[in-house]
Amino acid sequence: MKTKKIIFAVFALVVVLIPIYLIFQSEDVLTNGHQHKLRLEGYDPFDPFRGKFLRLRFESSVPCESDIKTGDQGFVLLEKDTSGYSHFSMVQKKRPSHSDYVEAKVLMVYSGKAELDFDNLNKFFINEDKAKEAEEILADYTRMAPDKIHMTIRVLDGEARIEDIIVKAKKLLDYIASGEHKHFKDDILKEMMERMNSETEALERQMEQIEELEQMEFVVPEAE
Repeated sequence: MKTKKIIFAVFALVVVLIPIYLIFQSEDVLTNGHQHKLRLEGYDPFDPFRGKFLRLRFESSVPCESDIKTGDQGFVLLEKDTSGYSHFSMVQKKRPSHSDYVEAKVLMVYSGKAELDFDNLNKFFINEDKAKEAEEILADYTRMAPDKIHMTIRVLDGEARIEDIIVKAKKLLDYIASGEHKHFKDDILKEMMERMNSETEALERQMEQIEELEQMEFVVPEAE
């Protein structure tokens, strides 16, 4: 009887300690991990029956080494481009010596690329009362203004966590609180008109330069 109590106590302790460990691990990654910006490519519709999460989509089809196979646990390298955004550049079997990589499961391999499952990067927790508006923001920006939305992640020794979703240089919840999204379509239309006017003015200047060249008289020197 005493042995059963000890086993039960140990089991209960493990059940309590695992969530605590996971919380501390996440805090460590978010505090000490390297920050990367990832472009968002879309979203999956919010499902209230699957929890208070926004399900995010980004580039998950990544070039891989020839020995990578379906079902493997791969090490996915991260690289930053000249604009400051990061992308997943390669999947390999060997653990890198640096810390800017993410462990991910290989779902499928085709044409030299691996389709990956990034378990900690495709779900963003949000309060249920903000979920609908957040979903609308993701839909509008990923479709009509993808250069103004991205997510930031922190990466440390293969572990990755979402830090936030950034909209027009604001954190998602701050952007929702600002009420700016009410004017989203008007702002987009205004930007499009300004861009069209700018392009029209540039074209008019080019036409004027062409007309000036056509009116100029060129004197060809006579051969001696």
